[in-house]
Amino acid sequence: MHLTPEQIERQPFRMQKRGYDIADVRDFLREISGEMRERRGARQETGELPASHPDHAADVLADAARIRTAAESDAEATKDEARVAAANIVAEAEAHANALITNASAKAESDARERSDVVLTASQSRLDQLLEKERQVAQRIDRLDPVSVDTAVAQPAISEINVTDLSLAEFMKATLRNEVA
Repeated sequence: MHLTPEQIERQPFRMQKRGYDIADVRDFLREISGEMRERRGARQETGELPASHPDHAADVLADAARIRTAAESDAEATKDEARVAAANIVAEAEAHANALITNASAKAESDARERSDVVLTASQSRLDQLLEKERQVAQRIDRLDPVSVDTAVAQPAISEINVTDLSLAEFMKATLRNEVA
């Protein structure tokens, strides 16, 4: 593989959660150093370079250091971006959860009020019916004259009262028996 400085500058690396894949960077740097060794060896054989060329080695090391610094900087930036993105996702999730809880609480409260209104209406209606029956029974009892009617005759008259609530009817019969006796 023959690398040019432009190829080295444009070499892509895969991104990992915390930046560049370190193994890829190291492999690429090994390729660069291998290529540079081959070139230096070829140039030395042809006489283009002296046996030792410290400037060239320093340039390669400086390039490698720049690449490493850039990779580390990019890795840190990627980590920072990931932290910010994660914090935003958590904040959005919490806000959404709170909204769902608020909506659920409001819906439950509304449903409870509706059920309470239905029960209250039904209870009031039943109470009104019982009060009307009580008024009717009281009117029938007022029409009876317990002094002039003996107990045997009063019993059939009381049993003729048509009341669907037996506990109220039983109470009224017992009250009438006590008054007549």
